[in-house]
Amino acid sequence: MNFKQLTLAIFAVSLSVKSAVAAPVKEKTDLAAGKPLFTPERNPATQYDNLLFPASADNKYGYINTSGVMIITPVFDGTFVFREGLGRVKVGRKYGYLGLNGKIAIAPTFDRASEFENGLALVQSNGKYAYIDRTGKTVIDGSGFTDATSFSDGLAVVRVGKKYGYIDTTGAIKIPATFKFAHPFKTGMALVVGEGEVSYINKQGEVKIPPDHLVNKFPEAKVRIPYTFGGNGLAKIAIDGKTGYMNRKGQIVLRPQYTEGYAFVEGLAPVKVGNKYGFIDGNGKMLVPAEYDSVSEFQSGLAAVKLGNKFGYIDTAGRMVIPARFDSAFSFSENLAAVLIDKRLGYVDRTGKLVWQSKTAKL
Repeated sequence: MNFKQLTLAIFAVSLSVKSAVAAPVKEKTDLAAGKPLFTPERNPATQYDNLLFPASADNKYGYINTSGVMIITPVFDGTFVFREGLGRVKVGRKYGYLGLNGKIAIAPTFDRASEFENGLALVQSNGKYAYIDRTGKTVIDGSGFTDATSFSDGLAVVRVGKKYGYIDTTGAIKIPATFKFAHPFKTGMALVVGEGEVSYINKQGEVKIPPDHLVNKFPEAKVRIPYTFGGNGLAKIAIDGKTGYMNRKGQIVLRPQYTEGYAFVEGLAPVKVGNKYGFIDGNGKMLVPAEYDSVSEFQSGLAAVKLGNKFGYIDTAGRMVIPARFDSAFSFSENLAAVLIDKRLGYVDRTGKLVWQSKTAKL
């Protein structure tokens, strides 16, 4: 099997509360369509990041607190989740950042902007990239990059010309731009694509799983290579249409047996057995039986699940702690989770209490 026969699949579907609430760019809700919904792993942030949540009123956006009280007036054209004490907001067609006091901390002058990670945010103006700090100061001039990502695991992917490499938070080239493509680092490992070869490297740029390792191991199989490792050091891998898991040495530790499988988060991974979803632990033990039509990953100890046409929440023991009564449901962010009821967006707390709901049926 050669490189062209490998299918490089990005398995994580990114959807979070910010897209459901602010929606300056509409995204598909895969959970509502009966498919697994996954949110990216959250980087550590300040203790206040999960106390404010985007909410709308009269076609404008502001923020509510965990009690459902609108404490930052809806005057923005888009509001997004807080990261590291700053919330991204949209004013007209420009993006800036709001402080926890409700005042503009960084003026909305950017054409594109990301959330803060590792103290830096990726922004773009007039087609030029830059990384700014929490004061709005440019600390990394990215005008020489033709593509760039936010920081993950302390490194960011950048493209110089037609090749990809990695920079650190000072802007120094940590791993030279020699790859045809490169994925962000997760738990110290990243998948990179060279000239006709796929490898996993560590943060020093050293190859940890060599090219064609799995191709040589399964020469007659159709192998889908995972691009990231979960928090427990395992990555899903699909061989001949079945999903299993490998460790950071490239060894298969859970044989391919599932119809579908997803990344481990909070020690559990969603898997599909037949037409139903459940959760396994790192030893492959089915801790939550496969009896749901759709599931999210666990966040803050709870996962959204679909039974029939309604959604609710279970804990890691598989107990239905919030009954399935919602039209759609999203992952918890510590204190609250976004839900849909009669096409109206709302938030529930960990007891299932509806603390806030939009007055209009706008999505």
